[in-house]
Amino acid sequence: MRQTNDKGLGKESRPSDEQIIRHIFPEETGNYITQCAAAKSVSPLMYLLGMLTAISAIIGASIKVRAKHGHERFCNIFGAIVAPPGSGKTPIINDCLAPIHAIQKLYYKEYQKALKSHWELSASDRKEAPNPRMKRLITSEATMEAKLELLYYNPLGLIEAPDELSSVVTGANKYNGGSDDMEKNLSLYSNATMYIDRKGGVLSLIESPYFNLIGGTQPSVFRETMLNNSNGFTDRFLIQLFHPQEFRFSDVEIDPAVKEKYLEHCITLRENIEKRVLAKDEFGQQYVEPIVIDLSDSAKEYWNKWSKRLETLINEEGHYSPIRTSLVKLADYTLKVAGLLEMYSTDGKMIPTQISGNTMKRAIWVVRHFKDQLYELHEKLLTDNREYQIDTILRYIKAKKLVDVRVQTVVDLRVAGIRSKGEAITLFKLMAGQKLGIYFQDSKTFVPKESIPKD
Repeated sequence: MRQTNDKGLGKESRPSDEQIIRHIFPEETGNYITQCAAAKSVSPLMYLLGMLTAISAIIGASIKVRAKHGHERFCNIFGAIVAPPGSGKTPIINDCLAPIHAIQKLYYKEYQKALKSHWELSASDRKEAPNPRMKRLITSEATMEAKLELLYYNPLGLIEAPDELSSVVTGANKYNGGSDDMEKNLSLYSNATMYIDRKGGVLSLIESPYFNLIGGTQPSVFRETMLNNSNGFTDRFLIQLFHPQEFRFSDVEIDPAVKEKYLEHCITLRENIEKRVLAKDEFGQQYVEPIVIDLSDSAKEYWNKWSKRLETLINEEGHYSPIRTSLVKLADYTLKVAGLLEMYSTDGKMIPTQISGNTMKRAIWVVRHFKDQLYELHEKLLTDNREYQIDTILRYIKAKKLVDVRVQTVVDLRVAGIRSKGEAITLFKLMAGQKLGIYFQDSKTFVPKESIPKD
C-alpha cells in the first residue's frame, strides 16, 4: 500500500489547500488534482467531492465498512457542488470523472468484440445465445426504470452525473406523480434491496444496489428545487460550495503523463476489484461478494470520539433544525470516506482487512470539511430566505404548543438561523404583515398583529 502523510491534518493547524489534497490522496492523484485546479484557477479543494465520488464508483460495492456488529456501510456518495453560473462546476466534475469515462470506453470495446463474435455465429446458434450486453459504470440522466435495469445487470454499481443536479428531482416528477421515484432515490442511497416487476409477472431482485450521484447546481436552484422536497433527499448529500477567487486566465497545462498515471491507477484498481469480488450464480447472473473491512483499534477510537463530537453538534441544533439530519448522516459518511481512502491506497489485488488509524484521521478531516460546508450553506442560503425562516418558526411554535409569541423565544429560534432579537422582531412583523396568523394546538389561540413586539 502507498502511504500518505498525515501531518498538518490535525485540528491545531490549517495547511494550504494543495497540502490538504496531497495529505488525503496518493501522489499521482494529488498531482493530477493540483494541476487541474491550477489550470482552472480554482482551489484544489473544489475537486475533493468529485474525486471521492469517482473513487466510490470505481470501488463500487466491493467493500463494506463495519464500525461494530450490525453497523456496516457501503461507501456510495451523493454529492452536490453548489456554485454560481459560470464558475466551472461541470469541467471540474468532468476532470474527476475522467477515469470513469476511460473505463466505460474499455467496456464499450469489449462489447463491440462480443457483438462481432455474436454475429459470426450461425443463425441457429445465434438464436440460442443471449445477446451481448455492455457493462455500464456511468449514466447522465436516466429514468428510475432505466437506472434499476442498469443496476440489475451491473452489481458493482453505477454513478449518475447529470448536467444539472436538480433534474434528478424534477425528472422524478415526470412519471407517476414523482413520489415513488423519490422514495426509490432514498432507497438507492441506503442500498436497500429493490425489485423490478417485469411484464409477464417476472420479478427481478436487486440486492444492495450501489448508486452514486454527483452534480452541480446553482445556489438559488438548490434552495428552490432541492430544499422544497421535504422527504430528506438533500439531507443525504455532501456539499461543496464554490469559494470565489479573483478571476484570472491560467496558462498552466495538465501534464499528459500525470493524467495517465492517475487513469492507470484507477483502471488497474477497477480491473482487480472485478476479478476479486464478481461471481456468477447458477443462472449465469453476476453478483458481488463484498468484503467487510473492520476498524482497527486506533481507527475505532478516532471514530468514537468524532461521533461524540457530532452528537454534541446535533443536540445543540435541536430537533427541528433543518441541518440536523444532515449532521446525523456525517457519522456514516466518515465510515464511507475511510473505506474509500483505505481501498484507494491499494491496487485492488489485496483488499485491506482493517481501516488504519491514519486513514480514519484523514477521513475525519474530510468529513469535518463537509460539515463546515454544510454550516456555510445554511448561513448563506437558508438564513437569507425569509419564507424559509418564517416556515421554520411556525413549525417550531406549533411543535412546542406555545400560546404566545414573545421575543424571549429568540434563543430557541436559532433553528431558523435567527441570531438577534432585532431579526426576530422583523420576522414576526413580516408574519403579521403577510397575515400569516399563528394558530396552535387547540386551533383557537391566535396571535394577531397587535401582539407582535414593537421595536
